[in-house]
Amino acid sequence: MKKTISVFLSFCLILTTLITGAVTAFAEGNVLEGTDITWNFNTETNELHFEGEGAIPDFNHPIVDGDEVIEYPWKDCAYTSIVFGEGITGIGNYAFANSKTLENIVIPDTVTLLGKGVFLGCTNLESAVLPSEPTEIGESMFSNCESLKSVTFGAKTEKIGKEAFYGCSALESVEFPATLKEIGEAAFHSSALKAITLPEGFEAIGERAFYACEEVESVTLPSTLSTIGKWAFESCRSLTEITFPASVTAIPESVCTGCQSLEKVTLPESITSIGAYAFYGCPSLKEITIPAATTAIGEKAIGYGRWGSKVSGFIITGCANSEPILSYAKAHGFDYNPVGYITSGTCGENATWEYNEEEKTLYINGSGAMADYDADDFVAYNLIPYENVVIAPEITRIGSYAFYNAAAMDFNLSENVAEIGEKAIGYYDNEGAPALREGTSITGYDGLAPMVYAAENNITFNSLGEFIVTEGKLGEDITWVYDVDTKVLTVSGTGETYDYTFESLPEFADYDIESITVSDGITVLGDYAFCTTIAYSSITLGKDIEEIGEKAFGYIKTNLSDEEGNPTDKIDAVVNEFAVVKGYISTPADDYALRKGINFEALDGDLLPLFSLAVDSVIDHIKSIIIIHKNNPDENAIAEAFPVESFIEVIFPEVFGTGNELTLVNENGTYTYKIVVKGDNTGDGEINSSDALAVLQHSVESAVMEDECVLNASDLNNDGAVNSSDALAILQIAVGSRTDNADYNPGIIR
Repeated sequence: MKKTISVFLSFCLILTTLITGAVTAFAEGNVLEGTDITWNFNTETNELHFEGEGAIPDFNHPIVDGDEVIEYPWKDCAYTSIVFGEGITGIGNYAFANSKTLENIVIPDTVTLLGKGVFLGCTNLESAVLPSEPTEIGESMFSNCESLKSVTFGAKTEKIGKEAFYGCSALESVEFPATLKEIGEAAFHSSALKAITLPEGFEAIGERAFYACEEVESVTLPSTLSTIGKWAFESCRSLTEITFPASVTAIPESVCTGCQSLEKVTLPESITSIGAYAFYGCPSLKEITIPAATTAIGEKAIGYGRWGSKVSGFIITGCANSEPILSYAKAHGFDYNPVGYITSGTCGENATWEYNEEEKTLYINGSGAMADYDADDFVAYNLIPYENVVIAPEITRIGSYAFYNAAAMDFNLSENVAEIGEKAIGYYDNEGAPALREGTSITGYDGLAPMVYAAENNITFNSLGEFIVTEGKLGEDITWVYDVDTKVLTVSGTGETYDYTFESLPEFADYDIESITVSDGITVLGDYAFCTTIAYSSITLGKDIEEIGEKAFGYIKTNLSDEEGNPTDKIDAVVNEFAVVKGYISTPADDYALRKGINFEALDGDLLPLFSLAVDSVIDHIKSIIIIHKNNPDENAIAEAFPVESFIEVIFPEVFGTGNELTLVNENGTYTYKIVVKGDNTGDGEINSSDALAVLQHSVESAVMEDECVLNASDLNNDGAVNSSDALAILQIAVGSRTDNADYNPGIIR
């Protein structure tokens, strides 16, 4: 039926031409089904015209050698060019594929969409001008257009699709648009391009993109290129030189296989790997320089010509301590030209190495353990002729054979090196057997791992003496620092110190300490926190101390003497009778010193006392209390030389008894002090049997004293407890058998 219609149409065309001389093959307005587009063929100009609105629809891929061939409406029209009206906005898939008479095509900018394979197999097409709007040249757009010589890309083209110019064997040159970013797989496979210059901003070359472009002599790659596919330039037989930009980090497999004229390859320092067969079959490539960053070289990647034969005299240039390069050269029997060194790398999970060529010094940085090696292992830094080594103090282990084959030098190891592996230091390879390197020495502290290793391996050891830790923790939020020169121990932080025992004292307990300073913010001194084995002169305590543990300070752990003064085997903590405790009056520090018989020096001077006290009275400016050691006290019990004129107002209590207040007012403010009369807990100023009874009731728990002033007044012997002994003392004062200031010690510096 189709054949009958075709013959009929041809007959109509001939008849019409003979009778009327008309220039169109068909009646005007051949409508494409399902569209608002008409087409016409001008037999005089051989132009195929499209008018109307919208896009020319998609057609199926033409099957040239199969049983079915798609019959385009214009299939039998021998058009050499195509004209698109202003309303045509797109051209569908394979719309003009296999148009054997088409010679040139100009697609106007009104066309914004191009499908796949639009001009596939147009074997007589010589030139093409593409519109500016489409960003992609579709897949197989000009595949097998073997006469195509000229292509003008649109101004906004970003991608050239897969096989877009596959088999365009007459295409010798193209000017890629500045907007181009990607060329797809086999896009120019087997084309006749002589030069490839990709613009800045270009990013990706697909697999086989320029495969078998045998006329290509030069390739220019932009600094923005990041991806190159496998076989991208394979069989480019005329290519003589290629330079890969620094933006490329990997040379793909077979990228230039079979490039017989390739003489020079320039690889940037960014290259980390070279794929298998990358430059295989390149007999003109006699040498190559491999960057220091390269960690992998694939099978027969370089140095091989045609049919897998090695290139005679092939030379590899690279770093003298690059394992991948050395291994490849050795495995394939190529000459190796060492130039420079890799100057950094890793040598442990958290350890790195770095070589300073100017200083000829190897630095081991980081922390933790260095890696273990064997005698035959490749260790990059041990191929460098370093003359000095500096090992970070945080390194805790020197791995086996870590410095094997190093020159004779001194290894200065910190106190943190707790272990040294087999033949880590001081050995070299002597005709296949480890031998001790004369002149090697180790510097370190006595008794630690470096000294032990040196002794076991007959290596000279330079002693730094006994190691002293100069800082540490004394509590969760408390640290200590020891100054070796001034012999001062400074403790800082907040909260509570740790508790220690007689058997396990703090780390600094054996140090030669002159003085200790405990900062404000520390509230609790734990058991044995400052018990030492060597006497110190003084300890200064901050004003925030609230609690002091057993033998927390002022004690020395020492051997006891017998009655004749001879040392014995017994060890105990005894009071340091030469030490002075510096603290604040009426604080736990004051109380502790008083109970333990330790010299106490008050730090209250900076609080500026407001008045002078009688000899049997004490003022505590921290707790704002006045302690009186006198029965039935009055104003004279407080002030002997009272500067009333220094105050705007002085308000004395009606009764000088425990709990009552003295108020002073001056230009700086109002100061209120509570009165504590030692022995008077009822607050009447008298020391009598009622006070003793109150103490007895408290001691048997039939009465509770909660007020701090009352408790302070009741504790006559300052032992921190209110009990029957205090009641007895009160009764003795009441009957006059002892004085009320019997436990007052005016000799203590306040």
